[in-house]
Amino acid sequence: LLRLANVDGSGLQNLAIATNCPDLNRVDYANVQKQLMTMLAEIGAAAAEAHSKPVVQAFLAFIRYDFGWTSSFFTKHEGTELGLDVDLTGVYAVEHRGLLTERGRRIDETRCILWLKLISKFRNPQQLPRAPTLYSLFLRMITRGDNEMQRHALGCLLAWRQSGVHPYAENLRNLVDEKRFRDEIKTFDLAVNGQSINIVHREQLMPILLRVLHGQMMVRNGKASRKDGMRIRRAVILNAMVGVTQEELRFFVGIGLETFRTTILRATPRELLANAESPEPFSLTFNGASASTTDKMDVDSDASALDTDEQSSISEYVGAGAEMDNVSSKAQISFLHLQMELIRSLGVKATPVFHEAFAVILSSVAWAQRELDVANDELEALATEQTGDDSQATEDSDADNDSDMDDAQSYVSDDEDMDVAVAVGKKSARGDIEHRKSVAREIRQLAIKCITRMFVLEPPNFSFAPYMQCIYEVAIDPRIDNLASENTQNSSALLLLLKSWTLTPKYYPYLVDYNPLTFPMLLDILVAPKVQSSVVSLVLGILQTFLDYDPQVAVHKYELSAESAEAYGVLVKGMIQRHISRILSHMRTCFSNSNLNSATTATQSGGSGNLVMHQIHILSRVAEYATEETQDAKALLDLLLPTLKRPGSVVPARTKGDVLNIMLRFIPLVIDPSVSAIAKDEQQHLLAGYLNSISSSFGRLRLDSARATLSRILSTLAKFDRQLQG
Repeated sequence: LLRLANVDGSGLQNLAIATNCPDLNRVDYANVQKQLMTMLAEIGAAAAEAHSKPVVQAFLAFIRYDFGWTSSFFTKHEGTELGLDVDLTGVYAVEHRGLLTERGRRIDETRCILWLKLISKFRNPQQLPRAPTLYSLFLRMITRGDNEMQRHALGCLLAWRQSGVHPYAENLRNLVDEKRFRDEIKTFDLAVNGQSINIVHREQLMPILLRVLHGQMMVRNGKASRKDGMRIRRAVILNAMVGVTQEELRFFVGIGLETFRTTILRATPRELLANAESPEPFSLTFNGASASTTDKMDVDSDASALDTDEQSSISEYVGAGAEMDNVSSKAQISFLHLQMELIRSLGVKATPVFHEAFAVILSSVAWAQRELDVANDELEALATEQTGDDSQATEDSDADNDSDMDDAQSYVSDDEDMDVAVAVGKKSARGDIEHRKSVAREIRQLAIKCITRMFVLEPPNFSFAPYMQCIYEVAIDPRIDNLASENTQNSSALLLLLKSWTLTPKYYPYLVDYNPLTFPMLLDILVAPKVQSSVVSLVLGILQTFLDYDPQVAVHKYELSAESAEAYGVLVKGMIQRHISRILSHMRTCFSNSNLNSATTATQSGGSGNLVMHQIHILSRVAEYATEETQDAKALLDLLLPTLKRPGSVVPARTKGDVLNIMLRFIPLVIDPSVSAIAKDEQQHLLAGYLNSISSSFGRLRLDSARATLSRILSTLAKFDRQLQG
């Protein structure tokens, strides 16, 4: 039966005889093997175990040569041939004999499950040849997001009857049962101080349990296959892991990172993996035990020779981005979703895996950006080719009109068929390119969202500095010129990343130290065509955060030293001062475009007037930084003075107070001869208009603070008008 279940070239005659089919070209090999394996699993398990050597050889040969997703497993665990008596490399695709033209993935999975059913019935698997290799293989299989395969692979592992695993066999089986999963995950307490797991059993149980849970996050069954269903499933599993140890958590995340092992090794700066102040080198080793030394990350143990101040090089990440060609986009998207759910559910407990995660995330961004650039070039070439074809078709059409009508008619049908075929081919090519762009764009967006969540978390013992140069070069610099145009309708993931750098003063330098265009391009969003008010509010919020910064408050709020708090204050002031002209110019444009009088009326209904009020408040705060922006100051005063005459129900008293503060700062810029470039006659005319507005405002404004500001403005005007001095 074993010979028939794994036919080699010399056994085809026996297979034909067994199936009563003398014509080898008509043998249904897959069905015959399925029937034979089913019989072995049902009634021949004892006999198969008695002849374990050929069974194990045949099973590993099938896994190695037919089940491609485990090919790397043998590269790590074996490195040599399996020592089989016959070469089975080409057994299952003998095209010249017509046994099987093409084998589907489902057929292979069915055959694998039959093998697992057989081995799970062995009574003493520890004594099987290559038992450690089999055990490691089953561990890998239970991480697969397939309930049926997980169930049978788990059965093989439970056959080992380990003292730390066997008491929890029913719990593990329930976790791979779709009907019982929800109830089991709620009642089975994974916490280290919980009542469900004996502390002495964790060392043997947790490697299996965590792999099962990781596989369950990838399961797609019925409603669980929907996007929301997958997200909820991940959240349920991660919430159940809140009480596990840090080592167990790193092990769990490491299961997903195994796909990106090469990327982590080549992309992560070694000083981050080896430095004693950073997490220990990542490995799928659990509790110091590993199936093979090749499982451990190849990180130099001597970190003293490394320059810990050296920042990561973009070339490392670009190279890693190229290595992502060997990783499916589905695997990248799955990992990014997992990382976001991990941060959401575990918070700062997820910090120990940030270094390894950053290597994968940044490599994914680099890969996605490269894919988008290539796709755009291909679309441009396709459009150019199509334009050339159109012109060629026009020339051909003119030539046909000059020929004999019968000859022309004879070629019409052929030409039309050819044109239709070419058009369909180009449409298909364009659709394929657009699909690649869509996938790459999704990966880039998810990766940037992951980075944003890391920053929002504000991990206390993690430094982002070594990654900042790379973040800019792969995520920000390629898109900085289009920042305004990409954020008109909604806030993009990139804009939210920039917003996250205002959460704590430690992040403030990230907006100015790596690209001088970042902050001015951020301000340009305010005047982007058709920009939505929600986006404008977000940018204004960034400005207000900087304007509200107080070093003395920051010392206590953010636990900063006095020197650091003052340094951040200098940074913020310098940033606003360097761009004050741009800010005032953009505010002028905003007020001009919003039709200030009609916009303020909308305040009663909570409409766009609230945004205008916010803009006026921000302008009152930045006005103190203006020193020589005469024309912008004059234009802004002309736009804002009419608001002082509006009723209090339309323009609140607080907003009128902001307008007065703006006047107090801007009037000297406009009418002071030593500063203003405006003609003297016009200055006198402006002074009279300002005086009239201030005088009439005394009768409308009742707040003491507003009337005090009016008095200060009059004192300022008196410096430039002798009659007022008298």
